[in-house]
Amino acid sequence: MESVTANGTAVVVTTTIIHHFMILVHGIMGNAGELGYVQQALQRELEQRQSNGGSTVTKLVVHSATCNEADSLDGIEAGGLRLAQEINHLLRDYFQDEILPLLESNERRDTSELYQQKNQQQQQQQQKHTIALSFLGFSLGGMYSRYSLPFIDWNISAEENNHSITVVPNLFATVATPHLGIQRMTYWNLPSCLEPVVAWYLGQTGRDLFRRPRKHCSTVQTIATNCYEDVIQQMSLDPKFLLPLSKFQKRLAMANAFSTDFAVHTATAAFLTDDDDDHHWKEVIRNHHDSEGSEIIHSSAHFILENGSLSTTNEKHSASTKKAGDNSIIPHFPSVRFVTSRSWSPDDESIGSSQEQQQQQQQQSCDVRGDIGDPDETGTCQRPLLDRNVDGSMSDMASSLNSLGWTKIFVDVRSHIPALWSRPKTSSQDIIITEQDEAGLSTQKRIYSPSALKRKLSGRGFDFNTLPFGHSFLVASTKNWWYTWFYRDGRNFVDQVLASELVKELLLFNDTKLEVERWKRYP
Repeated sequence: MESVTANGTAVVVTTTIIHHFMILVHGIMGNAGELGYVQQALQRELEQRQSNGGSTVTKLVVHSATCNEADSLDGIEAGGLRLAQEINHLLRDYFQDEILPLLESNERRDTSELYQQKNQQQQQQQQKHTIALSFLGFSLGGMYSRYSLPFIDWNISAEENNHSITVVPNLFATVATPHLGIQRMTYWNLPSCLEPVVAWYLGQTGRDLFRRPRKHCSTVQTIATNCYEDVIQQMSLDPKFLLPLSKFQKRLAMANAFSTDFAVHTATAAFLTDDDDDHHWKEVIRNHHDSEGSEIIHSSAHFILENGSLSTTNEKHSASTKKAGDNSIIPHFPSVRFVTSRSWSPDDESIGSSQEQQQQQQQQSCDVRGDIGDPDETGTCQRPLLDRNVDGSMSDMASSLNSLGWTKIFVDVRSHIPALWSRPKTSSQDIIITEQDEAGLSTQKRIYSPSALKRKLSGRGFDFNTLPFGHSFLVASTKNWWYTWFYRDGRNFVDQVLASELVKELLLFNDTKLEVERWKRYP
C-alpha cells in the first residue's frame, strides 16, 4: 500500500506495511495444540497464495492462545480477561522487538544530513507500519474472544520515545461458538431441573453458558450495576462489547447444520431465534467481487446451489465479477452462505477514545442495547422509554448481534462423520428449498428470515443414524493423539474451506479503502 507526496524537490513514497496477527483461541478444556492443524493450514495457504502472485504480506503471525489451558472452567469473564492480557503482551513485545527498531532506523536515516543532501532531488522512501488483528475462536474460544475486545490495547506506544502504532481490527471469526449460550439449546432438551446440575459440573463457565441467575454469574458486580441478567446477555447488548466488535472489517460465524454438533446447537452458533425476523438473510456469492475487492450482494439476483457451491443465474454478473481460480466452497463439503446487511454502525470515535467518551457513546447507543438503566434506591432497574421495546430476551440478543453485519456459513458434515448405517444421498439444496416449494414460491429466490433458517438448518435432533461428532471436525482438532486420529478427515475441510476463507479475508485487508490514518487520531 503506497502513497506519493511531494516534499520540496523530493518525492516521498510512503509504504504502509501490514503486520497480520491471527489469534487462535481454543475451546473449553482445550489446549493451545487443539487448533494446531489450523495454524499449519493457514501458513500453507498464505505461502501458496503468495507463490501464485497474490497479495504480499510482510508477515503473518498465527498465535495460539495459551492463557486458558490451565483453567477454562472459571467463567467467561476470567478467560476473556486473561486472553486480553496475553494479546496485549504479544502485541507489545512484537512492537518493541520487530517494529520499533525499524521505526528508529528510519528516523535516524531521515534525519541524517548526508541522506537529505544526497536525496534532495531524488525519491525518498518512508515506511508506516500497521498491525491488523484477527480472531478465530473455536467453541468457547469465540466467547473468550468477544469478551476480550474492550480490554485490548488498540494503541501501543513505546515508553522511551514518541513512537506508537495502531492496532486495526480486521477479521473476527468464530467456529461452533455458543453466542447465545446453551440454555434450552442443548442437543437433547434437558429438563429445567437438570440444567443447574450440568452447569455445576462445568464450573463457573457452565453457569455462564446456561445463563444462571445473576447471583451465580461470574460478573456479579458489573452485571448488577448495569442490570443485566448474565454475562452472555451483557456481551450481546452492552455497547462496551458491541462497539469493538463492530469495528472489525468482517465478522464470520461458522456453524454445523442438521444436528451434527452435540456440543453447540446450530441456533446458538449462528444466533438464530424463532421470533427474530428483523434481519432477512440472503445467499450471496462469496467469490464474486467488484473491481475494488468489496463483496457484492445481489439482493435482487437469483441464486442456485450447485454441488455445495453458490452460483448465480445472472450470467452477466457472473462473467463480469468472477475471478479465475477463486473457489472458496468445495463440492465435497456442502455449505450454504448467508449475509445480513449492517444496520448499526457506531461512531468511529469509540476504539481508543477516553472512558468518558465511551460512556457517552454507550448512552447514545441505547436503541441497540436496549439500555435498561441503573438501579434505583431499591435496587430495581428502571428502563427508560425506547424507540423499540427491548427486554433482553434471546431474540433481542440475536437481533443486536445481527445488526453488526455478519457472514454465516452453515456446513453439512454428515457424510464425513460416523453413522450407524449408510445414509441416502441428499444435498443441502434439497433441504434448503423444501420450505419454498411448500409455500409455492420460486426455488431460486433465496431470501430467508432467521426463524426459517433455524427451522431448516438446525435439524431435528438425533436421526437414529448420524452420530453428532461434527463439533471438532470443523477445526480438525489436534488436542491430543485421540482427537488427532479421530478427526483426521477434517483436515481436508480445514485446508479447502476454513483456511482458504480466512486467508482470503486477511489478504483483502490490503485491497480495501480503509484509511489507516483515521485510527491515528485516538489518544
